[in-house]
Amino acid sequence: MFNKNFYPTPKKIIEEMIFDLEINQKTILEPSAGKGNIVDFLKDKGAKEILTFENNKDLATIVKNKSTFLGSDFLIEGKKEDLSHIDFIIANPPFDQADQHILKMWEIAPEGCTIISLCNNESLENNYTRSRRQLMQLIKENGERTTLGHFFNDAERKTNVNVGIVKLFKPVVKDFNKFEGFFMDEEQDPQGNGIMPYNEVRAIVQNYVGAVEQFQEVEKAITKLNSYAKPLGASGSFTYSVIYGDSVTDKERFAKSLQKTAWKYVFEKMKVKKFVTSGVMEKVNKFVESQTKYPFTMRNIYKMIDIIIQTRGQTFNESIIDVFDKITRHHHENRYEVEGWKTNKSYLVGKKFILDWTTEQGYNGEMKMRYNGNVNKINDFQKALKYLSGSSDEILESQAWDYKADHKFSTWYTWGFFEIKGFKKGTLHCKFKDEKVWELFNRKIAEIKGFELPEKL
Repeated sequence: MFNKNFYPTPKKIIEEMIFDLEINQKTILEPSAGKGNIVDFLKDKGAKEILTFENNKDLATIVKNKSTFLGSDFLIEGKKEDLSHIDFIIANPPFDQADQHILKMWEIAPEGCTIISLCNNESLENNYTRSRRQLMQLIKENGERTTLGHFFNDAERKTNVNVGIVKLFKPVVKDFNKFEGFFMDEEQDPQGNGIMPYNEVRAIVQNYVGAVEQFQEVEKAITKLNSYAKPLGASGSFTYSVIYGDSVTDKERFAKSLQKTAWKYVFEKMKVKKFVTSGVMEKVNKFVESQTKYPFTMRNIYKMIDIIIQTRGQTFNESIIDVFDKITRHHHENRYEVEGWKTNKSYLVGKKFILDWTTEQGYNGEMKMRYNGNVNKINDFQKALKYLSGSSDEILESQAWDYKADHKFSTWYTWGFFEIKGFKKGTLHCKFKDEKVWELFNRKIAEIKGFELPEKL
């Protein structure tokens, strides 16, 4: 029936999963939606919006009409910047891939998000794989697990799998939004400040407004059609639906989605991505999703770009700390101890360090970067180091990673500020090419964290 992993979630299990949650008016992700049992239950509980992924085409056709459909493969297509506004992730992932799916949920979940997922207990009790060990550590540090037993024995599709519930809470570390309060409700034509050509900004805004107005014209046309049909006894018989991407949408969702697309277009035209980290893109998405009262206007475009440019130092500091914590938290061999420090809690990142969950094997055995792994952290790291070192764009662009090239495992390559070597188990070994850049990075960490460093590293 559909595929080997199709096990619709029984109502009694969904009730057990969410019994202590306030679902009303919340935005929820269901990353393996199936035919939508969880989606239907959440809608009945008053969920504001349900976002879904589903890789089976027939099931996806069903669930698209019930939810905001984002794609087929959650592991590949799920991106933090598109999901930074969700309140909960509630999931029944494939039993044979539950560990990978839950790790992905944790990766893309915004701060403050609660994750509740069914899981094959075998994934939690037999931890012979790296991903299962990572999951157990994650549960230990950020959540809990509950054993349900053989709840699918009398389900719509039966299986003797012993299941449990994993609950995780993503802690709030950066409880602020730098874009909040900077946008104006009234449109005023700015004179332009050299950030972007005035006429080009005007054209972007006019196209956005025009598209939304045309959507309204469709609504008006259907209303008018029904008014003409009313004397004939056919009032209310005419309806319409608009497909935007893969989802049936209404005017509000269309305007919101188009606004995000328009912001991305502005960033591309401005080449802002060279100093915009993935964390900034998450904040932009969260702002657009939660603050639709602010219009997409010329004034706001100029203000947004100005804020990003003026706060890039703070942005890169966040990125540096994020990478530092990632590198040093689980890999003690990445630390560079300095004899004579006053506190043994202070440490540097070594000239060589290891990142897990970064590489994977391609169809022909070649080395690929894992889209759902730590590649974004490396990209953000590169931008932050460029900012710290004052390196030119040309140097970094000439050493950018070629995702289409046929790279081999266990071979050293140049990638921006690093020499890298990947392995089939998913780890990436990195070496700073320039010792001065390595020292700059560690001194910046010491400055931010308040570590005491020796005069010479």
